[in-house]
Amino acid sequence: MSPDSSTPHELELFEGVVQRSGLASWVGPGLLRRALQAVGVEHPEQARSEHFRRALPQLEARMAVYLKPPELAYRLAAIRLYLESR
Repeated sequence: MSPDSSTPHELELFEGVVQRSGLASWVGPGLLRRALQAVGVEHPEQARSEHFRRALPQLEARMAVYLKPPELAYRLAAIRLYLESR
């Protein structure tokens, strides 16, 4: 499957996680792509909920560079809640 064949649902998941990360638009998408790639997801825009859940520890480590601990905890909880609803 090519990156251009992502479904609206898959793109919505990617964008929803980026939005809930609270990171700037110039850093969030790349950070999430790298977290997903670290767990073996070749095309991050096609990732499903379970891929994002697997990548959460990687994502948390990357987000910790930019966010203070209380904000990080809040953002991770928001991401988990979002993924549970998918």
